[in-house]
Amino acid sequence: SVARECGIIPAKNKVYMSEAVREGSITKLAWNQIEFIEDEENDLPLVMEEVKESEIDNPRKAQEMEVSNVVEYVPNKLSDTLALQLEKNLGSMKRSNISTLIKVRKRTVAEEGLDELEDRHPWDNADHDFSLVFTGDSFGLLMKKDPKAAKEETKEILKRSAVFARMSPDGKALLIDALQNQDLLVGMCGDGANDCVALKAADVGISLSEAEASIAAPFTCKTPDISCVLKLLREGRSALITSFQSFKFTALYSIIQFTTMTLLYYNSTTMTDYEFIYVDLITLMPLAFTISLTRAAGKLSKEQPMNTLICLPILASIIGQALIQIIFQVFSCLMV
Repeated sequence: SVARECGIIPAKNKVYMSEAVREGSITKLAWNQIEFIEDEENDLPLVMEEVKESEIDNPRKAQEMEVSNVVEYVPNKLSDTLALQLEKNLGSMKRSNISTLIKVRKRTVAEEGLDELEDRHPWDNADHDFSLVFTGDSFGLLMKKDPKAAKEETKEILKRSAVFARMSPDGKALLIDALQNQDLLVGMCGDGANDCVALKAADVGISLSEAEASIAAPFTCKTPDISCVLKLLREGRSALITSFQSFKFTALYSIIQFTTMTLLYYNSTTMTDYEFIYVDLITLMPLAFTISLTRAAGKLSKEQPMNTLICLPILASIIGQALIQIIFQVFSCLMV
């Protein structure tokens, strides 16, 4: 429910929560479909449906049985909004004076044939959007099967995963490593000693406290919330763009001065020492100082800046402006 309120999980997405289930000597990855309905009067999220399934869905070997011990008690006096949502999703319901029993069905699959159908999941061939939720035990089981997250199935699961809860310090570092293997830049926020390993492994680590985590993280925020992430992204992009602009400024200055001196030597003349001092101190210094005062934009843009100097937009900008100033100087020299 918190993930939905924060927008981490879209309201229209169905949620599948992973669970490490031990059956005899075999530990399998199971998925539970869980939905939440909010009661506007009580403001309490209620579990509407919980469908427990094994890691595969095989019609030939599946056995359906009613599970009566999965019960959610819904107050007799429901708000209109909650009642309408329940009727829409669950159909007709029998109300008692005390509670309403919501029955679910559980599908179990025989252990034989698991290797053949290992790649099937409850959401396969689904026509709806969904988000995945992992716990520390279930994520560890997933990584045990594919430590480098190289399989397409694991990549898709990580792409769909929205929440990772109850993770151990090593589990957090393992998650960051798995995401980095997908060519992603990973950020990590932490406030305790158990986050140090993950903060150090992440591309961008932010400590939300001045305790142990601040030693491992390159950035420290005194405010104990993640609002600093947006500010860090804005300032980081601003610093990157300013560095690129400084490079372009230096390159163009050199090209302009080279063109000027070439034309002057062509006409058997040159600049005096005082003219060089005037150009460097009066003309260039204010411009260079102004570039360093550039502030970050107030709003974070969806477009990411280039992360390398050797790219078409930057090279095209430098070459284009160099051609413009060369043409202008040559034309001015010929007209004088």
